Amino acid sequence: MRCVLLCDSLFESLQRLILPPSPLFSFSSPQAIEYVLPSDIGYEETHEFFAGFDADGDGVIDFWEFVNMYAALREQWRFENVWAEFQHLDSSGDGTLEIDELRSLVPPGSTEVELKAWMKQFDQGEKGYLTIADYVAIDAAVQRDTLMLAIGTSFVLCTYFVYSRVTKALLSVFSMENIEGVMYLKREVGTPAFTDEHVGMMVLSGVYIAIFSAMVPLLGLYMMFQVRHQQDERRVGTMVGFLADGYRRDVAWFWEFVVLARKLVILGVSLFIWEPFLQSFAAIIVRLRLNSEGVLL
Repeated sequence: MRCVLLCDSLFESLQRLILPPSPLFSFSSPQAIEYVLPSDIGYEETHEFFAGFDADGDGVIDFWEFVNMYAALREQWRFENVWAEFQHLDSSGDGTLEIDELRSLVPPGSTEVELKAWMKQFDQGEKGYLTIADYVAIDAAVQRDTLMLAIGTSFVLCTYFVYSRVTKALLSVFSMENIEGVMYLKREVGTPAFTDEHVGMMVLSGVYIAIFSAMVPLLGLYMMFQVRHQQDERRVGTMVGFLADGYRRDVAWFWEFVVLARKLVILGVSLFIWEPFLQSFAAIIVRLRLNSEGVLL
């Protein structure tokens, strides 16, 4: 079914709505507007929608009847100003988007499985194609998906890069040394330990260690376990793919957390063991343990 220009200005975004071309700018049947309604709209609903604006009941929507119908189309499906984009994607020129044409609309890097999922989600009528009204919905969904993916990736990266620093600051509150029978903070030379202020800081730091330093790795490990077989998918690769880079595929989903544990052990040694020899010995033991796994660190 071909569609033609309805109006030089007001309707330029709907250039191919009717067949055949007519100086009356008319729809000859309900089927002629099928391609501007969502794909899940059935024949009866299409006929009812058509009849609602066919004021004279002649089976044809003329120009002025279409003016009223166009307002309803805009109000319900909001596809004004997207027709040019839709035409660009509609390489076959049939007024619909098939699954191959949909590839240019969905986020870059989407797999075949994701592509079919996008199609299934918006082709609720299972007609095998999407209309311009569906295009508006899927375009908005793609933008939301891209935004949420960017936010999620930013959150993961920020958490990853600040984790060690924050944890070190929290643990340093508990790092003390005995000088002539008096306990002092290691990181704050000359500051006595176990004052009211220090005790309050230890309580608060303990809470943050439990919530942030302990729960973040556990939650991250659980999430990586859930997606361990989906490492090639776009969302997984974008958000957490850097955590698996450089490791064997069978251990990639958890090995970064082993490395994180090593960092925490070394951090604890530096804070709570002041003797340089013991610090070096503990670091060597940790390093040897990781190397025995045969994974490149």
